[in-house]
Amino acid sequence: MKKRDQIPSEYKWDLSSYYSSEKDYQNDYKFVEENYKKLSDFQNKLNNKNDILNCFEIDEKISRKLEKLYVFASLETKQDMTNQNAQKRLKKLEKLSVDISEISIVIKEVSTPIFTIPSYSTQKCLVSSHHITFTGSLYFATLW
Repeated sequence: MKKRDQIPSEYKWDLSSYYSSEKDYQNDYKFVEENYKKLSDFQNKLNNKNDILNCFEIDEKISRKLEKLYVFASLETKQDMTNQNAQKRLKKLEKLSVDISEISIVIKEVSTPIFTIPSYSTQKCLVSSHHITFTGSLYFATLW
């Protein structure tokens, strides 16, 4: 069986579309690591459009970066099972994912106050990447 370095590049996965450098990967990892705890800061504070939008924007950025990080690390590990650095990276990312899942309990609690706000209790919240509008009857739970 050939070793990885003996296989021509055209037969290998090109993971550079995910991260072209280690620095790019580390920047995304650092962003997720530094920002996921901010979601708990919104607990009992989601009483206006701006706070709701900020909460969703942070959550979306973290989720997208975490998914990209995980796909990259997983593929990197699978493309060369002997790469110890890739395996360490994946394990570190898995630990971060566990930490994030633990705070997701708090995130669920963050959404609860929206249901108790009288002015929003009979409204539907529609979220887009740029704005939040309120109309109609409550339908918020399906968006979270």
